[in-house]
Amino acid sequence: MYDPLVNSHPNNQPFAPSYWATTQALGAATAPLSGRQHTDVAIIGGGYTGLLTAYYLASEFNIDCHVLEANQVGFGASARNAGFVLKGSGRLGYAA
Repeated sequence: MYDPLVNSHPNNQPFAPSYWATTQALGAATAPLSGRQHTDVAIIGGGYTGLLTAYYLASEFNIDCHVLEANQVGFGASARNAGFVLKGSGRLGYAA
């Protein structure tokens, strides 16, 4: 399971065990980008915020935007959101 304190990159890491990940049929991952791409707005991260931003930019403002995700849509914190409120560093102490 992906742990940002242990793994250097989320690519090819399995989803964390969560209700969402076990109840949704996910499509196959697409190939990495190659060559040059052009877009008006590049959105980093395919979680709630990234997908909603892309949706509104495209549907409300007709802006050409692309969502870039290192793993699959919903892989990160959006897939395991349980409403936790933690200090900004998570498991690390304030000094770290």
